[in-house]
Amino acid sequence: MQTLQHPVRIDASTQAIFQPSSSLTKNTCAPTGSFILKFSPAVFLHAYVLLGESPQRFGSDLSLYLATVNSFFAKSPTVQTGFVSLVGITQTDTKKRLSEDLGVALSSLFMAEAFGVTWDTIAQIPQNSKLSKKRPDFECFDTTGNRHLFEAKGTTVLAGVDVALTKAIAQVKKYPESANTKLAIVSFLSTDDRLFPSQTFVVDPPTLPDNIPPTKRVAQLLHGEKILQFAGLPQTGAAYMKALSVKLRAESAGNGQVAPIEKGPGLLMKLNQEIEQSALQVRQIGNTQFVGRSIFDGLGVHIFVGATRRQLDALALLADMATGDTYSRLQGDDFHSFFADGTCLLIERS
Repeated sequence: MQTLQHPVRIDASTQAIFQPSSSLTKNTCAPTGSFILKFSPAVFLHAYVLLGESPQRFGSDLSLYLATVNSFFAKSPTVQTGFVSLVGITQTDTKKRLSEDLGVALSSLFMAEAFGVTWDTIAQIPQNSKLSKKRPDFECFDTTGNRHLFEAKGTTVLAGVDVALTKAIAQVKKYPESANTKLAIVSFLSTDDRLFPSQTFVVDPPTLPDNIPPTKRVAQLLHGEKILQFAGLPQTGAAYMKALSVKLRAESAGNGQVAPIEKGPGLLMKLNQEIEQSALQVRQIGNTQFVGRSIFDGLGVHIFVGATRRQLDALALLADMATGDTYSRLQGDDFHSFFADGTCLLIERS
C-alpha cells in the first residue's frame, strides 16, 4: 500500500520544541519551515473515522472519503506518492464537512508524529463557560505525561487560511488552562492541485498561565466516547458521556461514588444490547477479541473498524483505560492498523 505525503508549514516557535522523525521530515525543496508528513492511507482513514466530528455522517458509504485520497487503493507499484486533496468534489456543503474532518485527522497525525502524543489521550475539550467562551478542539498527552492542546480547522478556500488561523490562535491563546504546547493547526485542502497544493499550517501562539490542573486519566476517559462511536456504538457512547459527567462531578466534589444513569439500564447492559441489536461483528485476532463494523465493501476491498471487547467492557464500567502499543502490519495485500486505545482498522482484499 502506497505512502501518502502532506506538506506542513511550521512556525519557528513550534520547530524549536518538536523533534522531526522519519515520518515528518524537512522539505529541502521548499522555504524554511516546510516539512513533509508521511503516513499510510489506512492509518489516515483510521484517524479520520476515529476523531471526526460526526463518525456516522456517511454511514457505510465512504466513497466521498476515498475520493479525497489519490489512488487510495492503487495496486500498481509504479504509482507515485499520493496527496490528500478534495479534487473532484464540487458540492459546497460536502467540501466544508469533509475539510473539517480531514483537518482533524491531519492535525492529529501531526501531533502523534511531532510530539509523540498517544492516540488513547486525544480527546475533545468539554465546554466550560466558567473558564472561557472559546476553547481549543482537542487535548492530548505524550508518553511522558506532558499535555498538549490544539485547535484543528480545515478549509477549501485559500483566502480563508488566514481567517481560520486568526480564529484558531485566539481559541488556544485565550484558553486559561496550562499545557506544554498550545497549537493552532489549519489544513488547506485543495480542490485544484494546479493552483495551490494542499498543506497544513502550524502556529504556536504565546500562551497564558493557568490555574486548573488537568490529568491524563481524564483525557483518556473523554477519549472513550470516540472509541465507542468508532466501533459503531453511538447509543452507548451517549450514555457513557452522561455517566462520565456524573462520575467526574462526583470526584471533583470529593465523592468517589458514581450515580446510576437516570431512566435507563446500566452501561454494560446497554453495551451488550447495542452490540446484539446492531448486529455488529466479532473478530478474533490472535488472542484478542474485537467488536466492530464493516464501513466499506466494494471493489474487492473489505474494511473493518472496531475495538477490543476488553476495552469496551472497561468503558462500560467507567474503569481506567487499558492501553497497548500502536503498530501497523502489512500481510500480502491486507493491511492492519492498531492504535494504543484498543481500536483497529483492517483492510482486506478478496
